[in-house]
Amino acid sequence: MNPFRSGIMVKIVLAAGVLGFVAWQVDYNAITYAYAQASPVWIVFALLLLPLNMALQYAKWLTLVRHYRPNVSSRAVLASLGVGFSAGLITPSRLGELAGRALSIQDTDRAALLGLSAVDKAATLFVTLVVGVPTIAYAGFVYGETPGAFLALPVVLAGVLAIALVLLFLLIPGAYRWLLDKFPFPKKFRGRYERLFAALNEIPRAVLLRLFQLSALFYVTFTLQFILVARAFEQVDPVTTAVIVICIMFTKSLVPQVTFGELGIREGVAVFFFSLFGYHASTGFNSALVIFAMNVLLPAVAGLMFTRHLHLVRTAAP
Repeated sequence: MNPFRSGIMVKIVLAAGVLGFVAWQVDYNAITYAYAQASPVWIVFALLLLPLNMALQYAKWLTLVRHYRPNVSSRAVLASLGVGFSAGLITPSRLGELAGRALSIQDTDRAALLGLSAVDKAATLFVTLVVGVPTIAYAGFVYGETPGAFLALPVVLAGVLAIALVLLFLLIPGAYRWLLDKFPFPKKFRGRYERLFAALNEIPRAVLLRLFQLSALFYVTFTLQFILVARAFEQVDPVTTAVIVICIMFTKSLVPQVTFGELGIREGVAVFFFSLFGYHASTGFNSALVIFAMNVLLPAVAGLMFTRHLHLVRTAAP
């Protein structure tokens, strides 16, 4: 069997195993009963926010690509975004999304585009960490038992360190040079790494500021979607649910994800935090699963129509 297909099969099996284990821990009967009693109108409201969610991601990527290549067409940017959604679904931590975007814009330096994709993801990660650090500390020390409070401290410290690293590489132009000098990158790939990190550091502060603003709006939209979906399964408090969603997003961003579409990881984290705040575990499981179908699976399936027309051509840069 093709190694790529074998890898996908392994990820699917892992996802099924982890998801099944989490569902078994929650109780299959509770999960199915919650779906039977769910109010679909709230899920419809969340689905209506999906176009805004996608538009914000498109605006972020367009901002970066147009900075690097002002004459690129809107259609090419949209197509690369769609290819990225599809590629991200089958790779750990959605890393394939970065490569998918870089490969699908023709006559452009792919290494530079890969760097811009990383900046896009770093901006979203930065917002997730900045909002998540104080929130996870609040959840651990106020709602958690004594063990939970002790566990919250290293998680908070890890988040602070991650924030510092993101800012270091986004705002300090010489940071990537230190990385290139410290690690023995193969000589034949060194030029590509140079262009990748150079693109990352050549973004004006005004562009970065707009990117952070769009990332914050995207974060708010996603959080609101999650709250609406959770409301379909249980009478949740919006403010408390927002805290829960922030904790889920923060924790998930620090956990290595090797399953297909991060299935099982997201649901397990959601079960933990919804239970911690006194809600039904099935609400967390079902909400996370619906959010996956809505915000990950649907865009990935839609992105497949762009992959059919993808031509991998030689880039302009050597």
